[in-house]
Amino acid sequence: MKPTFFRQDDPEHARLRRMLTADFTVKRADSLRPDIQRLADDLVDRMTDGRSEGDLVTGFALPLPSVVICLMLGVPYQDHQFFQERAAALFSLTASADQVRASQQELLAYLAEIAEAKRSEPDDSVISRLAAAGELDVDSIASTGRLLLVAGHETTANMIALSTLALLRNPDQLARLREEPALIKGAVEELLRYVTIVHSGIPRVAIADAIVGGRVIRDGEGVLCMVNTANRDEAVFPGADTLDVGRDARRHVAFGFGVHQCLGQPLARAELEIALGTLLRRLPGAAARRALRGDPLPPRSVDLRARRPAGRLVAGATAPPSLSRPRRTDLTLELESHAACSRRPGQVLRCRKLHAHRPGGLRSEGRGRPRHRARRLPAGRSARRGP
Repeated sequence: MKPTFFRQDDPEHARLRRMLTADFTVKRADSLRPDIQRLADDLVDRMTDGRSEGDLVTGFALPLPSVVICLMLGVPYQDHQFFQERAAALFSLTASADQVRASQQELLAYLAEIAEAKRSEPDDSVISRLAAAGELDVDSIASTGRLLLVAGHETTANMIALSTLALLRNPDQLARLREEPALIKGAVEELLRYVTIVHSGIPRVAIADAIVGGRVIRDGEGVLCMVNTANRDEAVFPGADTLDVGRDARRHVAFGFGVHQCLGQPLARAELEIALGTLLRRLPGAAARRALRGDPLPPRSVDLRARRPAGRLVAGATAPPSLSRPRRTDLTLELESHAACSRRPGQVLRCRKLHAHRPGGLRSEGRGRPRHRARRLPAGRSARRGP
């Protein structure tokens, strides 16, 4: 399997990254905001319309970024169960090496087929443009597509779900954000810092002796850069273990740092701002049904109970999968809608198994594959910081 560009160094890293930069600029992400907003509203409508139960993950957090990245890459969304299951295996802490290898190979074969098809039937998607450019072979396009497809939905889906959980666990911050919706952009940066879904560490190798935090790192020694620990650095973020939606958290490193920082961060920010803003607007007034701080709270699960405001189905929108039967979990919370909304009481919105400490926790039922060395650093630096 060919390495993806984020595991390569310049000049190859820069050459490959430049091929994708135009698709992930702030301007491009902003142009997608109206479509993302319509999708978010549609998903809330579908998740709650005529149902007494709904799943926040499968009904909203997972399909929203999945639909967007599929449209950008040119991957059929109807294959979402296939690639979501394979993506989950890639991040899983319990999958065997054989399972991970098989998932990689199946995803690459699937994306190679799509790349081949785009050569004969081009469109305006990212994979099609990479195929038309003629600079990459099919295997390289598939490898790049795998990175974008997996990173483009897994991480954002986890951030949407876990940000919701973080706000519900901090009702004072939730209330402030509702009272001051203009804080949403800054709140997203604070949630990226506070949650930091990448807890696995970023491996790097020192190419020269260096002293970091009073410790000597020798040339050739490996290090793990823990961005989640960096984002709780009290010297940078006083009161770092406290969620503060009014904090200036722009110095966080949730997206990495330097030339290897996350390519898709403008899109991720847009999706998070719209997703959380929509949930706050459509499902306002959170109140805990049980004491949060006194109960032992599993970090990976939450139940949400809600009433939904009236809404309309957006004609022609990409339809997400039917809601699966939710599992009961250990934390129950209640959301109350605006008084003007006339929906029957007692409707339940559940969010199952949110895996707070690893991005491979979101899974779906699969049905098989659908048809169709570290960068050398300047002397004195121990490791690069970006993923």
